[in-house]
Amino acid sequence: MIFLALTYLCFISGPWNTLALPTGSRPPEILVKNHLQSIFIREEDRFDTRSLYGIFWSCLSTLFACTWIAVHPNIPAPRDSWWEVLGRRLAIMGYILLAPEFLIFWAARQHYTAHNFVKKHGEKTGWTRAHAFFLIMGGFTLHDGMKSVGVLEAEDLEGLSEAGKIKWPTITKEEIADRSKGDYLSKTIVLFQMTWFVGQCIARGAYGLTVAELEVVTLAFASLTGVIYYLWWDKPLDVRCSIPVYLLDGHLGKFEGDREKEATGPQIIPSSHAEEIPERNEKVVANPNPLPTTSIHVDVSAPDRAPTRMQRFRAFRRGACEEYGALFGLGYVFIGFPLKRFLGAFGDMSFCRTLGDKRL
Repeated sequence: MIFLALTYLCFISGPWNTLALPTGSRPPEILVKNHLQSIFIREEDRFDTRSLYGIFWSCLSTLFACTWIAVHPNIPAPRDSWWEVLGRRLAIMGYILLAPEFLIFWAARQHYTAHNFVKKHGEKTGWTRAHAFFLIMGGFTLHDGMKSVGVLEAEDLEGLSEAGKIKWPTITKEEIADRSKGDYLSKTIVLFQMTWFVGQCIARGAYGLTVAELEVVTLAFASLTGVIYYLWWDKPLDVRCSIPVYLLDGHLGKFEGDREKEATGPQIIPSSHAEEIPERNEKVVANPNPLPTTSIHVDVSAPDRAPTRMQRFRAFRRGACEEYGALFGLGYVFIGFPLKRFLGAFGDMSFCRTLGDKRL
């Protein structure tokens, strides 16, 4: 926001008048005409007259391109729904609008980490910056057989590879680009749109025409997101699935006892326990009708369903009220906890270096 404030003050104190908002309801400024302008420029396409509707949608489309397209989120967890992924991306857009400097710092950390990783391992493994970005964003998941141990971080990849417990991933740059939802053409189109808007504002200032305050703010956002775009240029966009990397000896090694293991695929049942399955699944609803029927047999021994989002929220609210009291518990649920989550994101963007207990 410091950059936005400086840009705003620069335009206000400079030779360009940004206090007036030229619309179609006021007389346009007079420019010196020549015979070429009278031939090629129509009256409704004059550069010195604009409507409020045109200014608003021009700024809105540029802001959307700057925030939505420039955001390159990390790979979500396997069980995250489409709404959770969308909500996380909208949250990142909100952080860009509130504090773009933190997003620049976050992108810079990933950019220089990827650069240093390629500098360290690129010559030996043939990895590019796209591979390093794919690793940083959670592109590889460590598996012990059919069970997922967790996201493979840079330190894990180096340590397990040197110990001979895993093979270094051999995915190509083209395969990573195939998983990405954005290519260089789409990124270039967005950059052209941002450049067009910036050039339009500069041209209006050079002609001595007014620049709206909304355009000044949009110009500052376009400049800041241009930096983010440069830092994340090689980072894949909207990748949803990671690539499994399997342990060679089938043992967890240093991960055993330290990290929680969660199955992501169908479990293989040993043959020694296969005979126990019919005995555990014999509790079905008896059918009194001996004739053939299409009624469904219900297995009452099936485990209970996972609690819904509302049930989890009620349990969280009940626990907070028991710990802090009714009044302070409700205050923590509706004010303290959301504020903690909101401010915690700034710390994650600035200092977080590991996933911790959130292995997936």
